[in-house]
Amino acid sequence: MRFCAVAALLTPCLGLFSPQVDPADEGLFAPKVDTEMGKIEGKTKGKVDLLKKSVDEFLGIPFAAPPVGDLRFKPPQPFNDSWAPKTRNAKSLGHMCTQIDVVANLHLGSEDCLYLNVFRPAGTKAGDDLPVFVWIYGGGYFIGDGHEFGMYDGQTLVSKHEYVIVTFNYRLSGLGFMALPELQSEDPDGTVGNYGVQDQRAALQWVQRNIKNFGGNPGKVTLAGESAGAFSVTYHTVAPASRGLFHAAIMESGTSHNNMFFQNKTQAFEFYDEWATILGCPKHEIAADRLHCLRNLKQADLVISFAQMAKDIIARITGGSLPQDIPDFASPLWPLMPFGPCIDGTDVGLPDVPYTLMEKGEFAKVPLIVGANKDGGGYFGMALPLLWGGLESDFKKTTEWFLPVQQDRDTAMELYSDSSFPSDRHRMNRFIRDVIFQCSDRDVATVWASHGVPVYLYVFSFDFTGLVQNKIGDAHAFELPFVWDNWDKIFGTLSLQGSKKSYQHMADIMGCTWASFITCQAPKCDKPPPNCKSTLKDVPAWPQFDGDNRYYMSLSGHSQISSVQSATPIYQSDEFPGDDRCDFFETANLDWQNIRESSAPMWLNSSRAYMASLSSQAMV
Repeated sequence: MRFCAVAALLTPCLGLFSPQVDPADEGLFAPKVDTEMGKIEGKTKGKVDLLKKSVDEFLGIPFAAPPVGDLRFKPPQPFNDSWAPKTRNAKSLGHMCTQIDVVANLHLGSEDCLYLNVFRPAGTKAGDDLPVFVWIYGGGYFIGDGHEFGMYDGQTLVSKHEYVIVTFNYRLSGLGFMALPELQSEDPDGTVGNYGVQDQRAALQWVQRNIKNFGGNPGKVTLAGESAGAFSVTYHTVAPASRGLFHAAIMESGTSHNNMFFQNKTQAFEFYDEWATILGCPKHEIAADRLHCLRNLKQADLVISFAQMAKDIIARITGGSLPQDIPDFASPLWPLMPFGPCIDGTDVGLPDVPYTLMEKGEFAKVPLIVGANKDGGGYFGMALPLLWGGLESDFKKTTEWFLPVQQDRDTAMELYSDSSFPSDRHRMNRFIRDVIFQCSDRDVATVWASHGVPVYLYVFSFDFTGLVQNKIGDAHAFELPFVWDNWDKIFGTLSLQGSKKSYQHMADIMGCTWASFITCQAPKCDKPPPNCKSTLKDVPAWPQFDGDNRYYMSLSGHSQISSVQSATPIYQSDEFPGDDRCDFFETANLDWQNIRESSAPMWLNSSRAYMASLSSQAMV
């Protein structure tokens, strides 16, 4: 869904991109599988040919109790509503989780949303022990679902490469991450603010208990995700309660020590306390009274609506009074993406900052692919000024918004002062790419390698050609159509200078490289996955990252091996930031600030300049 919002710039998202397949006859021949709660019946899709298998899909399988009523703001509870001896219909998707409140409670999704989907080659049976790929969607912890309008439909990959895919939903926004002392006190384990990522763990536990009956191997699970999904993979690599639930990992555009997404408990408590008060549930002498109030709010109240986002941003731009629904203290990404897991200090939650735990060696030592996109800040740079009420790119304001210490602001200004940048917007793009994604990639790969664990670093660097390449390039999430081999042909058709063939070639490279890793935990296997031999023959050998050579794969139509440099090259040659930038971000203070106080002079200056420019244009 988040990718659709970007793709909508080019073409409508809904419906047009779903893989076109012919459903096979159902009824007596429909695939059935025994699960712990009873038998389910799915459906078989796709035409059989020499290169592709048809696919069995089982949709909308509950993996935890609906988190409604008294279960709101609690870790997921077991689903115990067995349907045996009946057979459950598993032919349609479950509800996505509550999100995208447009206006007046017009929202998508439901709180009853903890469902998963399984895709397998048709005819697979228990005991076949196929490798398993478990996917966590992104969306900034406020949008997304396990299907994403067909983006994460597993049919294409399963039919080509013959492994098992599991996708699922998890709670978002306030419903997934509300953190208050009252909530921590009522939990027997003392965990708080991690319900969304604990939903993910519940899905992984379901996989361990059930996937063998689908023909999957519970001892060969690769956990993967993109953006907030990759942040979540990071979470599970360091969360003690997730240990042993997966055996390899892929992080696409992840982060490991950014407090916008791994939130300090004290700061999170302050933000959610004020937000709960804004929602009409102030702190009460009797803790249960406040929790009763919060649990009786409409589900849409716990999602920041587009209407509120627009109202807050317009007030900043025009210089009007800031609305009362803007809290004093919040993540600098308010109101766009203010949510994330809380560092609650518990083993069932998050004991510490993920990177800190990694440095101590307290992480799941599984083979890892980690990387991001060359222009991963591509469209964020255009959106950042809206946070403080600007309409034009301003790198100095960016440093003031995200860096509370003046010395850090000065250093950032120097690091991004190169005259090769065409504009401040391009500086802002690189700043976001580096601080959230790629510098974290360098740090994670370094820690993995220092413990002797196989790790492969990459940059997605495909030439999209035309308007997309010129305006935003290899932007955040733009690798997804190639990883999933869904929608890539549509984008190839839309490209004025490229070709469907080049887009399909990129999808083949990504699909086969990921399939190899899922199969043998390396980018190439001695025996390639089905339909991958000719594709991988032309892809160079991808060496493991190590502390001396620091190799990474530049994934493109003509992939090549490069290495992380000590000094960042000039703009457009800076496919990966150098140590000068990443060493800075490893120690820079990124603590939250009072977003009302710190924003006031910024939006006043921005709006005055904007209104003055409008006046001068009107007079001409």
